[in-house]
Amino acid sequence: MRIEIPMLPPVALGPNASRKMHWGARLRIKHTWQNAAYYEMLPYRDKALKKATMSVTCVIPDKRHEMDTDNVLAILKPIIDMLKPEQHNSKHPERKEPRLAVIVDDNPDVLTINKPVWIVDKARAPLTIIQIEAQS
Repeated sequence: MRIEIPMLPPVALGPNASRKMHWGARLRIKHTWQNAAYYEMLPYRDKALKKATMSVTCVIPDKRHEMDTDNVLAILKPIIDMLKPEQHNSKHPERKEPRLAVIVDDNPDVLTINKPVWIVDKARAPLTIIQIEAQS
């Protein structure tokens, strides 16, 4: 499965920037990022892949927009969580995050995440491409 999100991973969700931001502003950015991915992934819900590989390609207008790998992985966390099936939250049952059940879990035995790739292309930027492929 391949989805294209017409935005780059928001820097504001990275571990360095998030400490300086009000939680409400950060939550709005997180929901925008998560919703953009959710509606692109909707056709693939309930696949429940038992083993998968995830690749991320970010199309940027120039090298100034390139981020560290660890920051990109931290920013992808809400999307990776969204790939799992819905889980009951006994502490806060009213809190529901969107879930798609594309994979059975996000632990390393189930999901392998490749290092993000950066492509400089002013015509296509900003764009985030996420590919999830089943493994046997």
